[in-house]
Amino acid sequence: MVTYERSVSVRDLRAEYHHGAVMGIGEPCPRLSWISITETPGWTQSAYEVEVDGNPAGRQEGGASVFVDWPGSPLRSRERHRVRVRVWGADGSASGWSDELLLEAGLLLPEDWTAQWITPVLSGPEGRPSYFRCPLTLKDEAGVSIERGRLYATSAGINQLHLNGHVVGTSLLAPGWSAYTDRLRYETHDVTDLLSAGANV
Repeated sequence: MVTYERSVSVRDLRAEYHHGAVMGIGEPCPRLSWISITETPGWTQSAYEVEVDGNPAGRQEGGASVFVDWPGSPLRSRERHRVRVRVWGADGSASGWSDELLLEAGLLLPEDWTAQWITPVLSGPEGRPSYFRCPLTLKDEAGVSIERGRLYATSAGINQLHLNGHVVGTSLLAPGWSAYTDRLRYETHDVTDLLSAGANV
């Protein structure tokens, strides 16, 4: 059988529908999907392999390329992984590994949530936004550095977040519409570059 090495490539690897790096994913076993790109007429996938943190999970026979089950142990809160995929075609062709997808679990257990609702001391005029300001202090000691900073935020309504004078994230009307009596969506933001040792606001 003829093998058309590299005649197919894997693109747009996703976890739970999300484009690019995923932070705050809410599933302990995220589903993966990808797109196989080829110019070979009638090409079909016959097998695939998922690699997590450099550890291949083994070739799996099948044409599925959408919502493949997570190959490893269920994720724990805040756990991070790098994932790649490669595929084989029914014609014997094989792709290289896809680009890596970085994914990070959110707060998956009820006990991970320890924050209290923030409420204003004084309410402003009806129909106008309320502003909240909360200081926090990070250690400012020799040899101590900020490795990774995450901000998990929600609101019973919409919000715009600022950290040390910078707007956090790119969403408008965050965190998105929800039935507030039943559930609240939250967003996860990488704020590592916005934090500094000592006082933050």
